[in-house]
Order: sequence, then structure tokens, then C-alpha cells
Amino acid sequence: MKHLLLLLLFTAITSLTKAQVTTPVTIDKGVSILGNDALQKIDITLNSEKEISNLLVLVTDKDGQTIFLENLYRFKGDYKNSVDLKEVGKGQYSVKVVRDENIINQEIIIR
Repeated sequence: MKHLLLLLLFTAITSLTKAQVTTPVTIDKGVSILGNDALQKIDITLNSEKEISNLLVLVTDKDGQTIFLENLYRFKGDYKNSVDLKEVGKGQYSVKVVRDENIINQEIIIR
């Protein structure tokens, strides 16, 4: 009986946590990409102390369709953006951040 109660409690806590848990963060030289299952969005942050002549942020779905695209020239400082995926739904997305010649590509699954 004690084990059953512990299992039920663990299951309840786990399911509650799953709604709030986010996809793992990928950090590469000041870039953070965070998928949030509960809110169905992808948060992208970037910090650059040096000027980036061309910054491209691209989010595509599993079929290669563009969901979000932003191209900034002569960017310096903090970049923050949330890509809302509620209208396109759950699934697998590719997030690409291009800083001049440096490319970061991360797959995110929104459940």
C-alpha cells in the first residue's frame, strides 16, 4: 500500500512537471534556444558584444516550411524573441541562427 501511494504521488508530480518542463537549452557562444511544450513556443536569445554584420533567425517545420524569419543587419547587443507555435501546432521544428559565418542549427520538438 505504501509503495502504491508513493507511485501515485510520483506520477502526479511527474505529470504536473511535464506540463511545465521545457526542451533542453542549447547554448553556443551566447545563443540560447528553449522550446516550451506547455506554452507551445520557442524562445531564442542571443547576446553579442561585437557587431554582427548579418544575423538571421529562421524557424521551420518538419516539412521545411518557414514559420519565422528575421534578418538583422549590423546587430549588436541583446536579442530576445518568442516564436508562438499555437497556430501551427505541436511537432518537430528546426531553429537556425546564423551569425555572419557561424551557423547554429537545433531541432526542437514541441509536444
